[in-house]
Amino acid sequence: MEKKEDEMKVMLDDLTDIIKKVYLPLMDSRPDQRLHMDQFVRGVYNSMEQAYGNITIEVPELPDKSNEELQNDKVLIAKLINTVEQWTVTIKETVDRENQRQPDKTSASGQTEYWRQRGATFNTLYQQLNMPQVKKIRQILSNNQEQG
Repeated sequence: MEKKEDEMKVMLDDLTDIIKKVYLPLMDSRPDQRLHMDQFVRGVYNSMEQAYGNITIEVPELPDKSNEELQNDKVLIAKLINTVEQWTVTIKETVDRENQRQPDKTSASGQTEYWRQRGATFNTLYQQLNMPQVKKIRQILSNNQEQG
C-alpha cells in the first residue's frame, strides 16, 4: 500500500511541476485563466499536504496508575524521555523543512498560500503538543526531574 501512495505522490508532484513550468508561463497573456490554474495548483498542493504531509508525534499510552506511581516507574520514565527526544527530532525536521520551502513569488495569492500552509503545519504540531496526554507526560517528566 505504501508503494502505491509513494507513486501517487510522485505523480502529483510531477503534475504540479509540469503545470508550473509549462502551462503557467503560457498563460501569462491570459490572466483570468492563469488565476484558475494557480488555484488548481494550490489545491493540488493542499491535497498533497493533507494526504502526505501530516505531522504526527507518537504519544504512548500511560498505564492506569497514580501520578506518583508513574513518576517512580523508572522504565516508564526512560520510555517517556525517549518519546520526548523523538518529538524533538520531529519538531526540528518540521522547522528545517518549512525553512527550506520557498513562497510562490509570482502572485500575492501565492504568498498568502505559502503563509497559510506554514501556519497550518505549525498549528498542527502545536495542537498535538498541547493534547492532554502530552501535557500529562510533560508533567510526569517535570515532576520526576524535580525529585531527582
